Amino acid sequence: TSTREEGRSTIMKFPSNQQLMGFAGIFGGFVGCTGLYMHSKMQKQFKQTSFVRESLSALYKHKGACHLLGTPIKNFNIHFHDLENNHTDDEEAIFKIPVKGPVGHGWYYIRAEPKGKGGLWVGVKCELEIENTEMLEKEKYQDKRLKVFDSDRDGFMNIDTGMR
Repeated sequence: TSTREEGRSTIMKFPSNQQLMGFAGIFGGFVGCTGLYMHSKMQKQFKQTSFVRESLSALYKHKGACHLLGTPIKNFNIHFHDLENNHTDDEEAIFKIPVKGPVGHGWYYIRAEPKGKGGLWVGVKCELEIENTEMLEKEKYQDKRLKVFDSDRDGFMNIDTGMR
């Protein structure tokens, strides 16, 4: 017996490029699906908050909004990466929700502040900015917002946010 046979070393075989690409594809698909799932879950949780539900309910019942957008009015996913229009801090919670109806579409801005009794968070303003509608000439709605809810006019919108 030669020492060569006794001291055999095992040679590690690396996967082929095709196998590596297959693994990368499966891993990439997994990461992508996880990202989509988490995004969908965040959107669902956001829309289930009482602040958003109450604000959207006010929009759906507003005669002017229904006229400009048509019914039914649908809301879409907010853009969480737009931190200028979608953010929460100790003094305010502001969100910009895309909305659309059969005859128009635009953005629904909602705002809450801790102005309630004992610092409770309350809805203070909900405004609709029309991007396009068949019901008016562009000059009549461009760069303007329709006040759907205003705490100065309507009182505070009671919401249960769990925020303090």
